[in-house]
Amino acid sequence: PTPPVFITLETFTVNLQPDPDEKFLQLDISLQVKTPEEEAMLKGQMPAIRDRILLLLSSKQASQINTLEGKQALSKELLDEINKPLTEHGKPLKVKGVFFTSFVIQ
Repeated sequence: PTPPVFITLETFTVNLQPDPDEKFLQLDISLQVKTPEEEAMLKGQMPAIRDRILLLLSSKQASQINTLEGKQALSKELLDEINKPLTEHGKPLKVKGVFFTSFVIQ
C-alpha cells in the first residue's frame, strides 16, 4: 500500500458570527488524499475548495467550535463540504481526512 498524501492549505482567517462578541478564527488545515493524482486534481480546484471552506467557517459561532466535540463536528462538516461535486454533473472529490494543524479563536 502507498502512504497517504497530505496537502497543507494556506492559513484561513475568518470573522465568526457574533456570539455575543465579535471573534475571529485563524486555522491551518491539512487534507489527506490517497494518491498523487488525487492531490493534483485537488490542487487544480483549490480556489473553489478554499471558497467552500471560508463560507463554512464564517458561518460558525465561537461557542459551536471551541470544544473537542465542536472541532470534531467541524472537521466532519468540512470533509462533507469539500467532497461535494464541484459541478452539477461532476464527480465528488476523494478527500479522506481533514486535520487541524493550528486552531486559534480570539
